[in-house]
Amino acid sequence: NRATNAASTAQSLATTAAAAARTARDAANSAADHADKAAAAAEEAVKYAGKAVDYANRSTASAAAAVLAANTATKAVSDALLVEQNARKAEAETLEQDKLQAIEEVRLLAEIETKEVAAYQNKAAQAQQTDQATKGLITKAEQALAANDMAAAAVQGRKAAVALLDSRGAWTRQAAQYALSGSDDDVYAWIDLDRALAQGQDDRETTLHVATVAAPKIAAAAQGALESPDSKAVGDFLTGGMKRASDEDNRVAIIRILGSNPGRAVTAAANKALDLNTTEAFSRFFDHDYPEAIREDDAVRTLTLMNTGGAFTRAYAEVAMEGPTWMRRNFVNLVQYRTAQLDHDTATHVAAIRGAIAAAAKIAEKAQENAALASKAGAEARSAAAEAKQWAAKALDSAAKADDYAAEARRNAD
Repeated sequence: NRATNAASTAQSLATTAAAAARTARDAANSAADHADKAAAAAEEAVKYAGKAVDYANRSTASAAAAVLAANTATKAVSDALLVEQNARKAEAETLEQDKLQAIEEVRLLAEIETKEVAAYQNKAAQAQQTDQATKGLITKAEQALAANDMAAAAVQGRKAAVALLDSRGAWTRQAAQYALSGSDDDVYAWIDLDRALAQGQDDRETTLHVATVAAPKIAAAAQGALESPDSKAVGDFLTGGMKRASDEDNRVAIIRILGSNPGRAVTAAANKALDLNTTEAFSRFFDHDYPEAIREDDAVRTLTLMNTGGAFTRAYAEVAMEGPTWMRRNFVNLVQYRTAQLDHDTATHVAAIRGAIAAAAKIAEKAQENAALASKAGAEARSAAAEAKQWAAKALDSAAKADDYAAEARRNAD
């Protein structure tokens, strides 16, 4: 229903805008034409006002024509003002309908994002629980084997091997499969030695990959671990050494973030990480604090523009606030500048239209001035002194209004 109503409204507003444009054009042309007529009539009235009595009637008729022409020009200006007001209302209504439609759509995107984040967090928690449970099974199997409880060792060992069938390491998966397909002795061998050897091979492959693709300092640390005679070097590298090797790169990256003039939340989080100056602090910054701070700063910036921007900027900001996180990031980084251009173009267009109307009003008031002067001349030709004074006063008043409209036209032009 909203889409149908919006379409009907848009069609109606488009028709109104088209009619308004034609009316404004005709009004401007009419104002200019009538002003010319008023000036010509005024000149003719003044020309004949000083003549003999025979020309008095002609002077009076010319003055009347000048008054009629001036009034027509003034009416045309009034019509143009009404057209301009209706056009502004039509634009505002169109923008409001578009905004409401967009808000309905982005709320659905926000719901999808919320569900995806919840699913990811749940999956991560389950993976962590599974890892802990698998480690517990391995520990129980090792303890049973060490205590020479062979039956318990076989049971716990097979449970642990089953848990490792989905391991990311190919060596670990194959060793678990081999143990499960063999006898209890194969399970004992897997618990005692084969599992650790397979894990070591997987760790070395992972470390070799890191040495190939990582930044120079991390790659050098990975290479050192691979070349070390210490059997624990590779495992230590993967559990902590890789993060320690990235400390300097992370520190430089945080300093660059601060140099980009970020928002208040990002600045606070970055400075906190630098002040702590630990591997854990740097990791927490990039894994958790930085994304959270960006979301906070984006929301603050979007709310600020929603309250201070132009019509288009306010509408787009309101939509972004109702949408998912990435929409506010996109609004702050890109869209706000496009909407600022739209607001600027709109303001320029409105100023130009109102400037043109002010210029037409100036012409109309000048026509009123000329008509008043013509009527004054006609009255003087008929020796109507009182009437002449009245028309003289009107002429002065119209002249003052013409000056005011001229000033307004210059302001709108600016």
